[in-house]
Amino acid sequence: MTVKDRTYVLLSHKSKSKVSEEGIKLDLSLQLDVDEDPTEARFTPAKLKELESAVADTLKKDIEGLIKKLQILKVDPAGFGEKYRVARGGELQADEWLDDLFPAMPVQVTIKIRIEKTGMLS
Repeated sequence: MTVKDRTYVLLSHKSKSKVSEEGIKLDLSLQLDVDEDPTEARFTPAKLKELESAVADTLKKDIEGLIKKLQILKVDPAGFGEKYRVARGGELQADEWLDDLFPAMPVQVTIKIRIEKTGMLS
């Protein structure tokens, strides 16, 4: 069962992020709809759990990889620096954030996937 061969629809999501001296922590909770191929056997509860785990692992790797690329490029389009500045309650110079702090921050991503519905591909 491969993750990338399927079509997913995001039904709802919740996200929480925290940026501190310890690093960047992202927690995502996603509810998805996934299309089934009529030539395959129907999704069993065990297959759904397996797919949820595979999707979570794939997304975690992709998000961590994206943030690592941003750190290497020293750009912060996600606004982690602003969250860090607010959490510290003080000033933060852009060059200090982008050149020193952000590139060295560890990243921890936690993703919880729940597949709510399965539909049939036509």
